Amino acid sequence: VFLAASSEASEVELRTLLGGKRVADVMASDVRMLRSIDTIAASVDLLIETEQLVFPVLDPRGVPLGSLSRTEILVAVGRDGPGAIVATLLERPAQIVSTDVPAGDALTLLEEHGDPVFAVDGEGRTAGIVTWNNLAEVSLVDRALRRNATAVARAAPI
Repeated sequence: VFLAASSEASEVELRTLLGGKRVADVMASDVRMLRSIDTIAASVDLLIETEQLVFPVLDPRGVPLGSLSRTEILVAVGRDGPGAIVATLLERPAQIVSTDVPAGDALTLLEEHGDPVFAVDGEGRTAGIVTWNNLAEVSLVDRALRRNATAVARAAPI
């Protein structure tokens, strides 16, 4: 019961924090992406080069198709070999929101479908992703800024 109440309180706090923010304000935009025609060998290279947890897969126009996690890449290299094509490994469709919609819309998709939610521009091209990790970081930064503002206000001469 305590864990459920704690989780519900965290969700309310996160929704409150996201109020007034757009997806563009909370998305991760410096993300390494895979092309649908890439091989698993290319995805293994990204896995080694980065600490990224999930790798978006895009069609040749930059439109999101889905994603592969680090675990899915490791399983695929052992099961299908390094020459397998990334697009053939996608198991779930991309969840997509516009960069201009409220950030709470991305949170709803995360709750329903998991990581990542793709943020697309007006032409449908991927501009970034929203994940639980980057929302947690947005929340941590917000808390730190609020603590700082409180400390500054207390230290101000009367």
